[in-house]
Amino acid sequence: MRFAIALLRRLPPCKDETCLQRRMQYSSRSTTTTTTTRYQNHSRGIPNGRQEEFRHTNLVASETILQEQRQGLLMGRETLPTMNEHLITSLPYLNSQDFTTKNYAGHIPASPDAMDKKFFYWLFEPDVTDTGIDSKSDDIPLVIWLNGGPACSSMDGLFLEHGPFRLQQNSGQWNIDIHPYSWHKSPAYMLYIDQPVGTGLSFTRKKNYCRNDLEINYDFHYFLQNFLFTYSDLFLKEIDNNKKENIFYSYNLKRPLYFSGESYAGHFIASMIDYILQRNIDNIESTAPLIYIPVAGAAIGNGYVNPYFQYNGADVAYGAGLIDASQRAKFNMEEDTCHDEMSKGNLVAAVCYSLMDSIVQQSFGTNSKYIVSIYDTRRTELRNVDRRYPEGHKDVEMYLGGHPGTDGVLSMMDYKEVLKAIHAEESINAGLRYQECTDPPYYALQSTEGTSVVDQLVRILEHESTPRILFFNGMNDIICNHVGNERLLEALPWKHRDNWIMASRFAWGDGINGSSKPVGYVKEYENLSFLKILDSSHMVPMDSPSVAIEMMRTFLMKTSFQISEQTLPRSLPPSNKACEICEDCVKFIESPSQPYFASIKTGSIGFFLALILALLFYMLQRRMNRQRQGFIPFQRTQDHEVS
Repeated sequence: MRFAIALLRRLPPCKDETCLQRRMQYSSRSTTTTTTTRYQNHSRGIPNGRQEEFRHTNLVASETILQEQRQGLLMGRETLPTMNEHLITSLPYLNSQDFTTKNYAGHIPASPDAMDKKFFYWLFEPDVTDTGIDSKSDDIPLVIWLNGGPACSSMDGLFLEHGPFRLQQNSGQWNIDIHPYSWHKSPAYMLYIDQPVGTGLSFTRKKNYCRNDLEINYDFHYFLQNFLFTYSDLFLKEIDNNKKENIFYSYNLKRPLYFSGESYAGHFIASMIDYILQRNIDNIESTAPLIYIPVAGAAIGNGYVNPYFQYNGADVAYGAGLIDASQRAKFNMEEDTCHDEMSKGNLVAAVCYSLMDSIVQQSFGTNSKYIVSIYDTRRTELRNVDRRYPEGHKDVEMYLGGHPGTDGVLSMMDYKEVLKAIHAEESINAGLRYQECTDPPYYALQSTEGTSVVDQLVRILEHESTPRILFFNGMNDIICNHVGNERLLEALPWKHRDNWIMASRFAWGDGINGSSKPVGYVKEYENLSFLKILDSSHMVPMDSPSVAIEMMRTFLMKTSFQISEQTLPRSLPPSNKACEICEDCVKFIESPSQPYFASIKTGSIGFFLALILALLFYMLQRRMNRQRQGFIPFQRTQDHEVS
């Protein structure tokens, strides 16, 4: 279990008892309960149609806090930084002639106590070169990127995945090269945010770390409104409240807003969007937000959403050849035990963590010094040594935090000069030093470990504004693998569930950016899409940058992923009761170029009896014909034993 906890956040394994005890101290606690989260169970050993009700901490928004936030926003607008104050005019190791796109960075308050909590952000304006799109168009979206963890910095996304900058050693010196597949070329306004407080360069001076999803949402929504006020010329449209009754917000977001992120950000994003959509309809003057923020959708990569279906790594490990069929069967039995523990309220049972941890630790046997990377089945890591994945994260830590680099890497200039250039010196005064993933906010959120955001996701999908949700998965990941993601999506208790399961499946990407073959598979129905991407790991944009930006362009521009349909018959799981006549039937759905398979009632005894009688009659007739023609069936004698 201790390795699974560490690997989920990409922390190094513990090397002493103090660290180990801190990571394990909460494992025996059951999560307390008042609010219900629904799970649809189709796992082995769970009765068909049964719903488990797992209880989570009751998260009810405090009227007092909402009132304080509204007052804080009203009173704090005059003290917010301006766009020009956060404009980056020079950046260490970057040749300004190589990158002319305007970008901004700095700290903005995340709570009414502006001296306590502030988020660090980095914003890039869109590059519309060769797109034919007007750079001033309000149709160009704002895309918010969040890394996961929890408590891992979104600077991974910026410097290692799909941002415009790449730290490189060239000719014995450091340079920042320009990434040709940066997502601001989608085009989009790309906003990278370190959150919750304590993550990356976002701080809390008073150590008020978030303890649950609601506290995270408080801070995020407050920051987002302050950010939009700071960049009001780009993002806001003032409205006339006198024309509407019971409307107390003063501004509308004037361009589409999308979220994107990976791993535990799947949990963050579902919770945040659900919170924002609910806050939008607050019509009480003392608590209503100042900005109405519609959400157009989200693109979630290798998302961690519902542990019930995502603890087990046996299916994807079997597909990768890491375990055999008998080992897979045993892990699936252990998954049933995990589910039993979860049904009792123990969401962090050791047996649940072992489902994935054991596979990784034994991937190359007991005596090997290597283990498979939990993020990429194509890679290896040294056992009990700090991870290397993702490549380059130590360089970012050296650039933004002054930490030692890896062996053989050149040293860099004083990191404080970098923080000055990106208006982040305040984090030094707050006692925070940049790391890729930080401990204090992670440990503060331990009570959320093992919880799901299924209800939030369902409310988003069924919201009247129909936000579009794209889940995408690199197929070489283990920790948030495509099998677990597909299982959780098939189990979503939303109104289009059966139709989504039975939706046509397409290959996608034939010829994308010079590719000679498709690059993935997609299934879509209404506002939910699931895209599996070949030859990619936990961090798809890092492994397949040209594919990732084409994916975002397709998603943001609302064009189709459907290139070439698989014309295979499909079947609902038996527990979905596809036939109305019997519960244990299988229903086939017609594919366009396949003959229609009529519904087959497996409970129809008469059909099978007739089939058996016809077969017996045929065999008897054949025997009689052969005997009439002189053929005698082989008979056993004393001299000829049947071997």
